[in-house]
Amino acid sequence: MRLATGRLVALALASSVAVPTAALAGAAADKAAPPKDMGAVRSVKPQYDTGLKPKEEITPAEQLVFLDEHLANVKSSTTLAYAFTKQGNMEKGFSDTVEEAVTVNGKGRSVKAKFLSGLNSKDYPALDEAVSNPVILHFLERDLTEMQRLTTGQPNYFRKRIRAALAEGPEIKPVKFTWNGKPVDAKAVSVEPYITDPMVNDPARAAYKRYRGKRYTFILSDAVPGKVAEMRFTIPDLALAGEAAFEKPLLEEVLTLQAPKK
Repeated sequence: MRLATGRLVALALASSVAVPTAALAGAAADKAAPPKDMGAVRSVKPQYDTGLKPKEEITPAEQLVFLDEHLANVKSSTTLAYAFTKQGNMEKGFSDTVEEAVTVNGKGRSVKAKFLSGLNSKDYPALDEAVSNPVILHFLERDLTEMQRLTTGQPNYFRKRIRAALAEGPEIKPVKFTWNGKPVDAKAVSVEPYITDPMVNDPARAAYKRYRGKRYTFILSDAVPGKVAEMRFTIPDLALAGEAAFEKPLLEEVLTLQAPKK
């Protein structure tokens, strides 16, 4: 059976991620809701074929992204700074920053995030005794809100598909990440959680079908503080063939760790 570890709370997901047919009905986004735990996947009887087949055991991809003790290599209080960019052919882009103030004390590590600024800012409560890097959930929660805006679907539905896609056991690839002017060893994992969803073929969900090729990529490295080197999602222009669809995307958001200020 799958078990949650650390401070993660178990979230039961069907092996085929069962959700009601009305799961893509519109709803208003919560402006200041804390990020929900992605949880653990448990096998239950599937209600219909979703195209996803999460494994019973926790996969290395899940461990890497959600369960590792990312903050263990932060030995003293510091602020982790990330550059954020939004770009693409579909909407106006912008650049901004994300900061995580990490305080190391006798109880572990507490984190207070400043996620973007102005109208794009999101307020998240401070976390005490944090283990995994909360910037991962913060980035994904913003993404889920954006998916709701673009498709009128429910964030919880998209959340489950991302979680189950990582539970299928996608390949973890060795890559290089440039940190502080030098290349360091890193690991990358990518998932496309919506491409196999039968709901994309529902005529009533034409907006959802447009985003079916969306790809999420996570790059993590033991050599960088907080271990999260970069995260991105890319919505390809499916009118283009192959990787060209990702090179000129409809929309892309990227979060990249910045070198410490000198």
